[in-house]
Amino acid sequence: MGLASYSADSAVNPGLPIDKLDRYLDEIRFEPVWRRDADLDASYYDGNQLDAATLDDMQRLGMAPLIRNLIRPTIDVALGMEAKTRSDWRVQADNDEQQDMAEAMSAKMKEAERESGADRACSDAYAGQLKTGLAWVEVSRELDPFRYPYLVSAVNRKEIFWDWRSKKPDLSDARYLVRKRWQDADILELMFPDDKELIEQVGFSRANWDTPISDITALQGRTWLHEQASSLPESEWRDTTRKRLCLYEVWYRLWQRGFVIRTPDGRTVEVDLNNTRHAEAVAAGVVEPVPAIFPKMRLSWWVGPHRIADLPTPYRHGNFPYIPFWGYREDLTQIPYGLIRSMRSPQDEINARLSKMMWLMSAKRTTMDASQVDDVDEFRREVARPDAVLILSARRKSESAGGIFKVDDQMELSKQQFMVMQDAMEAIQKTAGVYQAMLGEKQGQVSSGIAINSLVEQGTTTLAEINDNYRFGRRGVGQALAELLIEDMGSQPQVVNVDAKFGTKKRQIILNNPTTKNGIQVLDNDIQRTMIKVALEDVPSTPTYRAQQLLMLSEMTKAMPPQIQAFVVPFILEASEMPHRREIADQVRKALGIESGDQEQTFTKDQVQQIVQQEIEKFVQQSEIGLKQKEVDIKAAGLTLAEKDSETKRLLADAKVKKDVADTDLKVLDTLLAHDAALDQNRGKQISNELAA
Repeated sequence: MGLASYSADSAVNPGLPIDKLDRYLDEIRFEPVWRRDADLDASYYDGNQLDAATLDDMQRLGMAPLIRNLIRPTIDVALGMEAKTRSDWRVQADNDEQQDMAEAMSAKMKEAERESGADRACSDAYAGQLKTGLAWVEVSRELDPFRYPYLVSAVNRKEIFWDWRSKKPDLSDARYLVRKRWQDADILELMFPDDKELIEQVGFSRANWDTPISDITALQGRTWLHEQASSLPESEWRDTTRKRLCLYEVWYRLWQRGFVIRTPDGRTVEVDLNNTRHAEAVAAGVVEPVPAIFPKMRLSWWVGPHRIADLPTPYRHGNFPYIPFWGYREDLTQIPYGLIRSMRSPQDEINARLSKMMWLMSAKRTTMDASQVDDVDEFRREVARPDAVLILSARRKSESAGGIFKVDDQMELSKQQFMVMQDAMEAIQKTAGVYQAMLGEKQGQVSSGIAINSLVEQGTTTLAEINDNYRFGRRGVGQALAELLIEDMGSQPQVVNVDAKFGTKKRQIILNNPTTKNGIQVLDNDIQRTMIKVALEDVPSTPTYRAQQLLMLSEMTKAMPPQIQAFVVPFILEASEMPHRREIADQVRKALGIESGDQEQTFTKDQVQQIVQQEIEKFVQQSEIGLKQKEVDIKAAGLTLAEKDSETKRLLADAKVKKDVADTDLKVLDTLLAHDAALDQNRGKQISNELAA
């Protein structure tokens, strides 16, 4: 079979047939029973812990339906840990050449994370992990044009159904995923205007058995035949009372044979002969097509057994737009479950013991013979009162005559119920892996901060499986959001301001910058050809952690020299939570002579080209000025050396002259001293002779 037979658009896809949809829905109906238990776990968290049968039995026995919900605060502690240790997304590059693109994409991801509500969606998904064992997050484009263009929202587990034979946690090997949503008919008509008549037909004006054949339209006949050929019950997709229809959003992978090429940068691309670059590369022998079997994602819309649309996936990535957040999964059946599953039994015991204990505190047990009271029912009601007045029968027998009359308040049994209930309360925390120190309670004799932190860390370790699954799901959300950003950027130049690694001035990174290399027009920082990966930051970005960082930075600054502390002060101000901290930090930088960064701006394509040209001219000008300055410095250095050499020679000559003069003066001085010594000697002899005479 030739290469042209496997081109991307060579075959026409007929779409998902009705029999395959029925097969998918049959598999969904016969999946393991887990949704009922998941709903029960969520009800226990909400405090709905007594069913109708239990309430009837308690009412019959005269017991109060008391509930002490210990599951909710235990789960809330783990939810608070997620909010405290939340990390932002960070885009990683495979090599140093793509580092600028990774930093620019990280800045874009922070904006998308903030504006799309991704943190709230992931937090809701984490709550679903802990409670029921499974939650979903949708990453798609926003339909409302007045909102942020990307939508990241949590989806209830009741709406999502998937291929149960899938084994991978990201469902990359699943054949299908179905989302069911009930929508009003008028909204569906706006969503699918080309199928307005069909939606109206299947909703309210369908043909009945008693309709004459002459009055049945062609559309009514087709819809009637489709409904009769499908095994889908009508109650699952049509609500004539509210005028609603259930919309089936079916994502499925269609496997096919084809050819792929592997580019030098490590990417694998499907061969598309309609793409001139692919055709030229294959014809020139630059790349070699390789036969392969691979899936292609498609999206099919259904209203019951009626297909509305079937089209290729609107996203660049080949995965579902719904990211699963798993809790725990059974080894045998792969059923998901959360922390509440193991907490339900001790919670039931607490509720039962509490009701029993309160009942025993007010209940009275009486042992007597038939002759002690006249009306037993009246006596039973009276003895249960705290201010009871018991009137015994006049015909009663005395104890000596064999009469029996004893009232027991059963307080000892109430104490036993309380002790057993305390054990059940501790069992809830142990089964969940949450210790009293994490709840803010003192545990035993532990009082030091280090010991308490160790207990909290131990509790965090017991939740490692769920936390690891949460990080896996959150990273999947970030990867899907990054794919949407890259796809919408296209090949248009875009300037992104990022923080400099050193200093405070922001630097600009131009993505998809058109340049010429070796006479060929190429894009510098081509975001479409970059293989990026989304990871989570190593440190959290929560207010609590920022406060800890501020404290650590302040303590480190105290140990620095005074001249270094002045440069660290702006960073301390920006790390604080005080209002107008950035403006104050900029003023401090100006006072210290440090230039502050500019605010992020958006530029058009012409402005980007102008900025690039200005930067090139500035670089050339600075290079020329630098070369001229170096020449001047070299000349100045040469003159300086010559002057120093001449000065050295002059000093040496002056020193030699001074040395000769000094030598001459010494010789003259020696002669004068010798002459004076001879005169003194002759004068001494003359004086001696005169004294002798």
